[in-house]
Amino acid sequence: MSQSLVALDNLDDRRTIFQLLHRLTQMQRLLYLARCCRVCRKNDPGCTVEPNISSVRALLHKSFTDERANVALSNEIMLDVCMLSMMFKLDMVVAAIDLEQIVRRPELIERDFQSAELLRVASSRPAPARSHLLI
Repeated sequence: MSQSLVALDNLDDRRTIFQLLHRLTQMQRLLYLARCCRVCRKNDPGCTVEPNISSVRALLHKSFTDERANVALSNEIMLDVCMLSMMFKLDMVVAAIDLEQIVRRPELIERDFQSAELLRVASSRPAPARSHLLI
């Protein structure tokens, strides 16, 4: 297990990270995941990881009207970030601090992703449900 993941492996830290993620809008959560993927690509030039938005598209659309789907979306993104930590050596402590700053100032993340490609893909019609891998 990743050392940075072990540093946050207690109930209070996991709960705090989930609550911070859940404070963001659905699209901001996806942008945060994309930002974490970008950090992994910067750390390892051979890394090609990107979020697979098409796999969570149905959950994303449902999350706007169903609170359980909204919670599930937060859980999926939290698990994806943990997978980035284990597979691509994302520093979870730095990612958690970054998440806290984004919750305080959401314009930080929106400014990073001015291209509307992620928003365009996520807002198109829902895909059939299937497991989503980051690779």
